[in-house]
Amino acid sequence: PFPGWDLPGVLTAGGMQALLKGSGVAAGSRVALGGTGPFLLPVAAGLAARGVEVVAVCEAAHPRAWLRHPGPLLSNPDKWAEGAGYAATLVRHRVPVRPRTAIVAAEGDERVTSVRIASLAPDGSPRPGTERRVEVDAVGVGWGFAPQLDLLVPLGASLTDSADGNAVVAVDRGQRTTVPGLYAAGETCGVGGAALAVNEGRLAAASVLADARATPVPANRRLTALRSAVNRQRSFARAMALAHPVPPAWSSWLTDETVVCRCEEVTAGAIRTARADGAPDHRQIKQLTRAGMGWCQGRMCGPAVHCLTARRRAYEPAERLVATPVTLGALADLDEDPQVSAAPPVPADSSETDKECP
Repeated sequence: PFPGWDLPGVLTAGGMQALLKGSGVAAGSRVALGGTGPFLLPVAAGLAARGVEVVAVCEAAHPRAWLRHPGPLLSNPDKWAEGAGYAATLVRHRVPVRPRTAIVAAEGDERVTSVRIASLAPDGSPRPGTERRVEVDAVGVGWGFAPQLDLLVPLGASLTDSADGNAVVAVDRGQRTTVPGLYAAGETCGVGGAALAVNEGRLAAASVLADARATPVPANRRLTALRSAVNRQRSFARAMALAHPVPPAWSSWLTDETVVCRCEEVTAGAIRTARADGAPDHRQIKQLTRAGMGWCQGRMCGPAVHCLTARRRAYEPAERLVATPVTLGALADLDEDPQVSAAPPVPADSSETDKECP
């Protein structure tokens, strides 16, 4: 969250990309992007190729951070080649990329009309005297991704910390969780891209087959190569998280009036007050302020509330018995099961008339 993030016209970078790729709709004609991570680049490139004026890509980190992790970068040449392609598109369309910079506020009445951009100190706090106002009609922000653990937490799978500050499900070399018979792959093990998710799924499938047999399946070169690919791609995901962290001082951008939980309209000031009164984590904050009790059940505000209150780094979502909120009206509108509706009637003279119709 940041001041003005609840204005119409302020979207997540992923939402902006989904509009563009799924419906061919640009969210605006003059757009600013902000946050951290390589995902901002394809969004900016896609918008620019569509004819949108991307006034700035504000990257909170600095490319020099990758110099501390050269191994994963060099062992995944397809990743930096992909990034170079996006960079070439941005250069061709003259899109400015501003490192160590952030969108610290959005302004407007009925919808967003401008943003305030500031250069950041190493801890993420705005540098005095660097803030400037830029007119826009749409804003896209992205600060990384959070895995959806709603099905794994109630099943009792153990979690572990990841480099990006999220909790992820703990798995062994074969993608087995701590719950017997339960396997996990993809974003629940840490967000790292489609190729990594597919390879982890293949490892999980191999484990299912091995565990279903009376004798172990001997290792082969293909399985060894698959594990090597997973390790290589996972190391890149860790390096990316370390090179593009959420700035530790991001909360300094918030005023007490800034809405953090949009569903229940809970402000940063209310959360700070609850913390000062002794609330130790986001679960206690939820009980005291209702932050996270709305329609999204904390999916949007949970990590931010955690960062504003918790002492430990990794964010663990609360256990939810309902994985995805669905209204009773949506359930009522579902079509009847075609197999049930197509069941033939029981003849009146049948000897089966005393039995219940299936």
